[in-house]
Amino acid sequence: MPLENYHGETFVAFIDISGFKVLMKDTKRAYHALDKFYQIGYEALRSSRNRKHSQPVDGIFISDCGILFSRINGNDLPDKLGALQNMLEIIKNMGLVH
Repeated sequence: MPLENYHGETFVAFIDISGFKVLMKDTKRAYHALDKFYQIGYEALRSSRNRKHSQPVDGIFISDCGILFSRINGNDLPDKLGALQNMLEIIKNMGLVH
């Protein structure tokens, strides 16, 4: 899914697979971890809940890292809180925060 250009305020989150360097010793497990990480990440970003949100989260995944960002569409506090809350919800749904 292509990323649209944007110039303005945004929230950014950097996520990665903790302990991936050690995991690389077993290439089969490392491949499985990356596959699962990408699958869960992109499914969370493509979810209808995220796409229909007024402040959707986009992102890219490279190696064992993900960069998520939420464009802030508005200048007032509720807009900013909505963008941040949606990003935190995406991260939570990815199982990265319990």
